[in-house]
Amino acid sequence: MYVYKLSQCMCLTAISSIQVDNRAVAQLLESIIFIIDSVLPLIRKLPKAVIEELEQDLRQMIVRHSFLTVVHACIKCICSLSRVAGKGTSVVEYLIQMFFKRLDAQGTDNKQLVGRSLFCLGLLIRYGNPLLTTSSNKSMDVGSSLNLFKKYLQMEDFGIKVRSLQALGFFLIARPEYMLEKDIGKIIEATLSSGSDVRLKVQALQNMHDYLLDAESQMETDKASNEVVQDSVEDGLCVPVAAGAGDTNICGGIVQLYWDNLLGRCLDLNEHVRQTALKIVEIVLRQGLVHPITCVPYLIALETDPQEMNSKLAHLLLMNMNEKYPAFFESRLGDGLQLSFLFMQSISNVSTGNLYQKVQSKAAGNLKGKPEGVSLTQARLGVSRIYKLIRGNRVARNKFMSSIVRKFDNPTGTNSVVPFLMYCTEILALLPFTSPDEPLYLVYAINRVIQVRAGALEANMKGLILHLSQRNSRKMHIENGIVQQELTQPFLYHMNPMDLNGTFQQEPASQPHFNPLTAFDLNGIVQQQPKDLPMLNSTSLGYAKMDEMSSESSSISKDDVEKIQVDCLAATALQLLLKLKRHLKIVYSLNDARCQVKSLQI
Repeated sequence: MYVYKLSQCMCLTAISSIQVDNRAVAQLLESIIFIIDSVLPLIRKLPKAVIEELEQDLRQMIVRHSFLTVVHACIKCICSLSRVAGKGTSVVEYLIQMFFKRLDAQGTDNKQLVGRSLFCLGLLIRYGNPLLTTSSNKSMDVGSSLNLFKKYLQMEDFGIKVRSLQALGFFLIARPEYMLEKDIGKIIEATLSSGSDVRLKVQALQNMHDYLLDAESQMETDKASNEVVQDSVEDGLCVPVAAGAGDTNICGGIVQLYWDNLLGRCLDLNEHVRQTALKIVEIVLRQGLVHPITCVPYLIALETDPQEMNSKLAHLLLMNMNEKYPAFFESRLGDGLQLSFLFMQSISNVSTGNLYQKVQSKAAGNLKGKPEGVSLTQARLGVSRIYKLIRGNRVARNKFMSSIVRKFDNPTGTNSVVPFLMYCTEILALLPFTSPDEPLYLVYAINRVIQVRAGALEANMKGLILHLSQRNSRKMHIENGIVQQELTQPFLYHMNPMDLNGTFQQEPASQPHFNPLTAFDLNGIVQQQPKDLPMLNSTSLGYAKMDEMSSESSSISKDDVEKIQVDCLAATALQLLLKLKRHLKIVYSLNDARCQVKSLQI
């Protein structure tokens, strides 16, 4: 009786006749219509007069109301009314045909009317799909509406493009199997690509978000219905059915098909795109539609998002994942740091050249001090939050630090490798340590890398310098025609041995020091170089300097230059580790004895 009285009080004749057309009235009207839509399934039988009056009011507002949120509520309600009242598909089919003819006949001169018609047609297919699938009207072809949406997607006007993409999303919620077809797949991938317009990316992500929410709601409804069916089976009333099983499978297949595109948009330059993509990841993880390990690097990168809402949600998802799958979290940490660096680099709009100059300028300084730039601050906060998640577990936190230190072990020769190593150094230097055991283990991990790499690197550089000096001396003798001077010993740039603290051990002053790259005249006499000329082992010797030296000196081949660059890169990585070690020993008052004891304990 209460529901019947409520339905009578909610007739929209008086409300729809209000002439004031503003957002506040629209929100009130939208809320009332959604309440009616929720109440309709609870009513056993509606009076015919109430049905006709409500239907007439809804149809008028669908055609005339200026706020599309109200139109959305009206279309949803009129589809529910058709199901509850048992009127079939007549009203829904009439409205679909009306908007279809408008779109099929008119051009794009009236953009507002075109956008409204696309919006209404898509919603009618979405909410009217249960009625249309049981309709006996064979002239009603929903596929023709799909072709119409594709047609308007090709328009030049972006407003119409976005509206047609939204209508296509409504259609795909009702018919998700079309997302597995190649032509629809190309549309979705194109709109989710990095080069797509921001409005299209946001709308494409919103379509996927709405589909996943609708599928989740449907699964909950089917689960409740299935429980009722199971109870009936126990009473011997009917045979059970696996409701919603097919929808669950197709939902997982669709997400996996576009998963890489969705993850890519999590690191988009636009904050609204990232936010929508991250919400999709949250739903997907909640439903268990993909393997959780695939999104760990992206969540780690999003911990450094300047937008607080995104970073907090990413942290919450990582917390849940660390509780359920700690091994997945630890195994993808390195990939996450790499992505976070690229993400910080992209949103800061800093070129690789500028980053490399920054590394060179900071290489001679100490790591002590405040980090520079908003990006580094965000990165420090994000990685610190991750570290705090695992700090209570000694094994996990040691793996965390070791995985970062291993990035210095064998750096690859890409343009961004030095800025990335600098990024990792800053991150390690600013970790929120609370016990002496934490920095001691980090020093131990650094020592282990230096012990393995330093000796081999020194041998490589000595061998290469010896090779270059001998070849240069032979070439000079051939060019002069006669041997002017015998070289009794090779011209080696002397490399002092270095201990694990980064201190060079001095050799006797009587031992001569030669540089293989010094200039010779045609008589084989060594020309003295200025004292301020950078030496081969200087950190200021960059790749550009090596290329210039290669072009000017015919005695150094391209292969030799590449070998020198590889060794210089490895030396730069070790130098950063030594600077980090020195920083840790100063800040946490770690002497050599304590570091040695820790090494023996491990």
